[in-house]
Amino acid sequence: MEITGRITRDAVVTALKDERTVINFNLAVPGGYKDKNGTWVDRTEFVRCAYWLNAGAARLLTKGTVVQLYGRISASVWHSSDGEAKAGLRFHTSAFKVIAGSAKKNEPAKSQQEQTATKEVDDDLPF
Repeated sequence: MEITGRITRDAVVTALKDERTVINFNLAVPGGYKDKNGTWVDRTEFVRCAYWLNAGAARLLTKGTVVQLYGRISASVWHSSDGEAKAGLRFHTSAFKVIAGSAKKNEPAKSQQEQTATKEVDDDLPF
């Protein structure tokens, strides 16, 4: 599966008890539909994402960055602390491509390869 969107906040690296690490981040995916009157209705979906392959990739997954993700979706069900049933989806990212970098200031100097991978692109995306 493939999705494209903008990262909503900087990715967070979490170390697990079994010494593995996971990068968690959220993606805003733009979309919409036409209502019964034919009027376009904008609708943004927010997707929880996880990337398990390389904790160092978190430096590329920053707020505002537009990325194209490849992977699969999984569903989970649980009970909250007050006993309410909850359900959610998570996108398990197996690979990603940076489409447009974020506009973060005061970043340390990047290598030529990182500059190419995160080159900023002017776009007219509404999200």
